[in-house]
Amino acid sequence: MKMLYGGKLALKLLISSMLMFLLNPVSAMQNDRWDSLMEQAAAEWQSANIGTALSVAQQAVFQGQYENADRHMTSLALLAQIAQDAGQYLIAERALREAIELIDRVPGPVRMEKAVLHNNLGALLDLVGDLRGAELNYRSALHLYRQQPEAGNESYFSLLSNLAGLLARMHDDQRAGQFYSEAEIYLPHVSATAVATFNSNFGALLHRQGLSDAARQRLLLGLSGLPPLPEQPLLRASILHNLGTLEAEANHLDIAAEYLTQSEAIRRNRLGLLHPDRARTLASRALLHFKKDEATFALKDAREATEIAAISLGGLSGAISSQASSQSRRDWRETLATHLLLLHKYEADTPGRAAEALDVMQIPKHGEMAKVFARALL
Repeated sequence: MKMLYGGKLALKLLISSMLMFLLNPVSAMQNDRWDSLMEQAAAEWQSANIGTALSVAQQAVFQGQYENADRHMTSLALLAQIAQDAGQYLIAERALREAIELIDRVPGPVRMEKAVLHNNLGALLDLVGDLRGAELNYRSALHLYRQQPEAGNESYFSLLSNLAGLLARMHDDQRAGQFYSEAEIYLPHVSATAVATFNSNFGALLHRQGLSDAARQRLLLGLSGLPPLPEQPLLRASILHNLGTLEAEANHLDIAAEYLTQSEAIRRNRLGLLHPDRARTLASRALLHFKKDEATFALKDAREATEIAAISLGGLSGAISSQASSQSRRDWRETLATHLLLLHKYEADTPGRAAEALDVMQIPKHGEMAKVFARALL
């Protein structure tokens, strides 16, 4: 079962929904259409009404492009973050790249804001598996921040945490630890949400390293630092998923079931039935049901997770980059392999089992994962 880094923020410590006010010098008190759209999009996003927030942010981008570069760039930055939460990664990437191009046309010093945009683009590319592109953007942001004597703020903390997480996934634990240590210095000076996200990400790293007790402590600390619902529901879902995964591997099955069920419910209600984060939680819960020998529930969750994986992989065709798409296919391997395992274990109808397994095999269509599945059925 795979631990998730950053979950809802997925973007692992992106700046808050008030980015627009940091970037835009025009007073939010002005009563005009662009202001109203931006305020509405940010409010809907903060409330996790992702579909509405995305639609309103797109209207703000359309309005901003006819006003000035500042407003256009700011609305693109907000759209990118909302689109990322909605799983619309191609929209998010295009918006961020356009915002980075536009920012040089904005009057005044914008070095810090450009660093934020590079950090966000790095987090997006990191999320979809383009690790080389992610590192290039993180390092562009780091270069810009370190030219500023006042770099020690929450967005810099975000960047350090993001880069640490990337290096950990590239198995460079030494440098990852260095950046996590540098980031930890700023914990007393950043928001409770940033602290909770840091503990979630660091906990996931510790779990990957086999340090389950330390990981559990970090994750529980992150969970306890969150405000009560309905605040920060998707970050809560990410931490609950990671805790459920950890406890299932430790054979603490009842508490694992509680964590994963809570996570799935939040993601289903907030992100919709077909979001990739929900699929990953379903796949983890399917393996939990397998450990408890609950055949009906295990197959149900595995089949639904596979359906979402198929939609997600199809949607990546031509999107982001071929490297990211390849990485995403590898990321879904565990979900599809879980489905095949449970079919072999529980499905009594031999012809039906073979037909369903063939359907699962065909989802990746090509590459390493398809070959692995083909060999498994020989």
